[in-house]
Formats: sequence, C-alpha cells, structure tokens
Amino acid sequence: MGICLLSLSACDTKYLGDSVHVKSVEQPKLDKSQSSLSNVKSLQNSKDIKITLDNKIYVLLNSKEGCIVSEKQLNNDVVVIYKEDEKFKYDMVKPISKKDDTDCVSNLTFVTDEPNYFYNIDKKTKTSIRGYGFELSKNQIMYNNGKIRGLDLIGNGIPNIITECFSSEGSHFNIWGGANNEEKLLHRYTFLDMNMQSSCTENDKIFSIGLLDKE
Repeated sequence: MGICLLSLSACDTKYLGDSVHVKSVEQPKLDKSQSSLSNVKSLQNSKDIKITLDNKIYVLLNSKEGCIVSEKQLNNDVVVIYKEDEKFKYDMVKPISKKDDTDCVSNLTFVTDEPNYFYNIDKKTKTSIRGYGFELSKNQIMYNNGKIRGLDLIGNGIPNIITECFSSEGSHFNIWGGANNEEKLLHRYTFLDMNMQSSCTENDKIFSIGLLDKE
C-alpha cells in the first residue's frame, strides 16, 4: 500500500480521479500522526531509562577484592565499567551483600550519601581501580563474541562513547550518544578528597548533567 500511494503521488494529474486526489492530500496527516506517536513513545522510553539509571553505583577493585557501594538496593546483575591500561573495560558481575567494615568499602563510603548498600563482586585487578556500575537491560548492552564491548543506553544500535577526566578534586565520568555521539547522556562524579592536576577541558558540558540524568 505504501508503494502504491507513493506511485500515485508521483503520477500526472490527468490520470487521476478526484477520489484519488483526496487520498493523496490526506497521506501527510497520517504520517504526522505516526510521527507524534513515535515521539510520545520515545519520550516515554526516555523516562523509563532515567528511572532505571537513577541509582549511583560506585566500584572499587584491587588485588584482594572487588566491592560496590550503591545508593539503592541492588536486585540484578550489574555492568561495571572501569579504566585499566588506558582502556575502558566492561564486566557483568553479581553483587553479594556484605558488611561495611572492610577496607574496600571504607574507601568508597564517602562518595555517596547515606544510606548506602554494600556488596562484594567477583572481580579483581592488579592495581587499585575505581569504576562505576549500572543496572541495564539486555538491549542496552552490546556484545561481541560473548563479551561486553560497549553500551547503548538509548537502544539505537550505536555504541556510546565513554570519557573520563579529572578536576582538582575528583573524577568526571561521562557517557555520550545521539547524533555523532555529541549528546551528553549521563554524568557521574566521584569526589576523591585530594588535590589533583586537572585534565578536564573548560567545556561546560563535561561538568553538567546528561539527558538521562534525573534532575
């Protein structure tokens, strides 16, 4: 039917009856209605994504253990993202509830407001590394040969770009997407309680919240 209508709209008018002209004029209205429905669905999806991402999950890995501090209770596996050897890496981990009296967790407790939830994860690294965790749906995770290779938070089939830089006191972790990956989707900040050499540019977008952050 779509091809037929397209062909008719391109036809010379001397071959068309009045009734055909009416259908040709009404066609853009149908497209506009479909477009509105698509926009509403997109907006609703965006709200749903914001809700699922509205939990800050902080990760610390070292040679002895891995742990998580979460602002909300975790009920699902978590995708952790951390930078090792100048590359971002991804792992799916299963949080196991733990007490808050270990060295791993004590080094993370100051980054979030109380109450916090504490978890062990089966992941270690040679050196002490901080990272972030996310509870994501299957269509937000991109795999290659059975391994996580990237994220697609808005589900458009395009992997997001992840960046991290440091201000004088903490880390700014950002996820970018949209057209040419230039839209700020998500921002995470970790206060590190130390004086650091700044590596962030003066671009305000680096420090601002993203489109999927709840204000």
